[in-house]
Amino acid sequence: MNTTLQEGIDWVGYVDWTARDFHSFNAERGVTYNSYLIQDDNSALIDTVKKPYAKELLKNISALTELSNIKYIVCNHAEPDHSGALSIVMDAIPKAVLVCNKKCQTTLSQYYDTSKWKFH
Repeated sequence: MNTTLQEGIDWVGYVDWTARDFHSFNAERGVTYNSYLIQDDNSALIDTVKKPYAKELLKNISALTELSNIKYIVCNHAEPDHSGALSIVMDAIPKAVLVCNKKCQTTLSQYYDTSKWKFH
């Protein structure tokens, strides 16, 4: 599957063909957990995936760049079905800075141990 959206921007998420319900929507053909890798002078990962698919996410990223090349991780959705892999990703990329708003940071701290994360 070609995941390149544009030069330097790739979809690195996961397709869950088995999901049938997504926030009360009928998902007969499954759902996607959308995560994007932007490679530039300061590379960024935009969102993660549901926790069971964290290894696939890291594999997708690693196929395109070294994990250590990612400087920022942007979190747009704090709910675990979107951010479930975030703690695994932050462990794998410990120098990355997590970019989110204050409300998101507060919500993330209710789900995960964020004490070692660098926020912006």
